[in-house]
Amino acid sequence: MKTLNARHFLKIVYCKNIYKMFLQYLAEFFGSVILVYVLLKTQNVLATGAIYFLLIIFTIKFSGGLFNPMITIIIAMLGSISKTDMFLYILAQILGGIIGMEIYKQTSHSLN
Repeated sequence: MKTLNARHFLKIVYCKNIYKMFLQYLAEFFGSVILVYVLLKTQNVLATGAIYFLLIIFTIKFSGGLFNPMITIIIAMLGSISKTDMFLYILAQILGGIIGMEIYKQTSHSLN
């Protein structure tokens, strides 16, 4: 049986931290994609609110379910997330919003 040395243990911990960080930003990105797409597609406040609620429920474990740059800034000002996380969350949210808008544009043009 192979023994676990300190270097190997640190490598495992480092990989898990990178995976966790990647999941946080991915959750914000895909949540923003879905939120913007549903908002543009339905133009219905209740549908958008319901999707927002579900996205928060599904992603709160990973990223906190922010999806909004202004909320992210406020959470960072309160000290709950670091400034680096704030910047990366906002980047993921903006890119997700752009992709969600592009998906909407491509799907709505193909129907006409």
